[in-house]
Amino acid sequence: MFENRLERLRRRVRAARDLGKLYRVVAEGFARLLDADRVLVLHELDCMRGLEAVYALPRPDDGSLPPVSISRDDSFYDYLKTTRRALVMLHSPWVQERSPGSKVLPELLKSGWRVAVPLQQLDMLVGVVLLGPIGVDLTRLSYRRAIRRLSELIAYAAVTLLMFQRLQQEAKEKATLLEVAKKISSSLDLMEVLELVVEAVRQVVPCEHATVFLIDRERDELKHAVYRGSGRAVIKNFRLKLGQGLVGWVAITGQPVVIDNVLEDERYYRLFPDSRSELDVPLVRGDKILGVISLESRRERAFTEHHLELAKAFAAQAAVAIENALLLEELVEKRRLERELAIAREIQKALLPKELPRLRGFALDAYTLPSGMIGGDLYDVVEFADRTVALAVGDVSGKGTPGAILMATLYSTYRGLLRRGIDPGQLMRKLNDLLVERIDLESFATFFLALLNPKTRTLRYCNAGHNPPLLVHEDGSYERLEEGGPVLGFVPQLSYISTKIELKPGDLLVLYTDGVTEAANAEDELFGEERLVALLQRYRRLGPKRLRKKIIQEVVAFTGRKALDDDLTLLIVKVSSHGSAASTGEENAEEVVTDGS
Repeated sequence: MFENRLERLRRRVRAARDLGKLYRVVAEGFARLLDADRVLVLHELDCMRGLEAVYALPRPDDGSLPPVSISRDDSFYDYLKTTRRALVMLHSPWVQERSPGSKVLPELLKSGWRVAVPLQQLDMLVGVVLLGPIGVDLTRLSYRRAIRRLSELIAYAAVTLLMFQRLQQEAKEKATLLEVAKKISSSLDLMEVLELVVEAVRQVVPCEHATVFLIDRERDELKHAVYRGSGRAVIKNFRLKLGQGLVGWVAITGQPVVIDNVLEDERYYRLFPDSRSELDVPLVRGDKILGVISLESRRERAFTEHHLELAKAFAAQAAVAIENALLLEELVEKRRLERELAIAREIQKALLPKELPRLRGFALDAYTLPSGMIGGDLYDVVEFADRTVALAVGDVSGKGTPGAILMATLYSTYRGLLRRGIDPGQLMRKLNDLLVERIDLESFATFFLALLNPKTRTLRYCNAGHNPPLLVHEDGSYERLEEGGPVLGFVPQLSYISTKIELKPGDLLVLYTDGVTEAANAEDELFGEERLVALLQRYRRLGPKRLRKKIIQEVVAFTGRKALDDDLTLLIVKVSSHGSAASTGEENAEEVVTDGS
């Protein structure tokens, strides 16, 4: 019976596709597996805040969770992180002896918790499952070993799903910021803009109450402007004196605040009876404070530093809108374009690798040049712990801000799927299905992904409708890496295959986007793949950096103009002829370029 329930739980953990489902599966599974009438799952969602309750059985009628948390500075946290025990008996003298001065452990025992199952991965404490009295005799060593393996599986699933959730959330936050930037700057209706900001903030920062207060300088007061939330609306024309409450304090000092428990802060003014934590950010333009955005939650410790940074970003947008309401329409339009492009450019820069790995026997270089301030190309280089390296190049339909948003969606989705050892064809199938769900019908993306094993000099790749990378050999012969499948984002459930090839000393691998081959001159003649192949054959013994510069020089000379019509991206890999870090002294001396500068 135990083995059957254990195997069923393992299958359900592997099948979970989001954290909420995983929490429920784990709680229900442990309740059945160990015959426990109470289960509480805690997960470390923020590395600075420790373990927090995320799911409880039985489920409370009001949906709330027990106020149980285990902070990182508690000795019981350290014990859970380092213990090799699959099951921790909380009443055991051994456990209490190794958790000296713990404030949490006595409270857990007082609340009726008896057993803890640490969820560990490598040297990290991912979470813990707390159980009330259990009805299964776990003195058998095989049972404990089975639970140890199960807890490792759960920890791995939790880390993977959390990473994927963060990537999705990051893409959503950036897209929301871009959308707000566009709408704010195209409207001179102050209330419309403030309502938009509040709605957008609530999309990315979970809270029950969101209010905007504006400063009335004539009366030295803060007046309520907009409210959105689950409670009753704020009284019309409600006002606070400057300095009154946390909001008034922020309005005077210009400093944001995050309060984990408002009942413990003497500055708090109770506007909503159910609030327990609060986040306030000032609306600042230049050296002038215009108002405050206030977010309140029913949960203690609901807001993180990341939430604060998001709120500050939206507050900056709102402050600009308040000032813009007093400006002429032409000035508003100009600033809208400047802000939109600057935000989109920062998003793109943030997605590019900060540096390229140094591989023995290989030299790498990468470069991207948008046709305008922002573009729709991407490249990525990821080195795993076993020194395997993922190489990726992609291109999305559209240019400007829409192209940048689609590129961010493609990048975050691909990064959420990428992990060591995954087959490129399998990743492409999942990536295509997810993009079909997330992008509109008229959008698509081409993508090339390869896994390079530097030790064996092998490359396993899959090409999803992208310009075939060129593999030029030492003798000048070449191959086109075109096996894979169609473009991404059109039709679900497509088949993609991966192909394995062997790299040889002196080989040159060039990944590129169509900004190279489709660059046109004044006669509308394309640069073309044939010219690119000839160029690579001629200069195949150059190091990646010098070769990259040569390619761009030839393309610019061919078009006859400095500004290109399409984004251009290159990712170049050179295999050493001698089995060392690079094949020539020139390669050893090259500076890796990753940001297009």
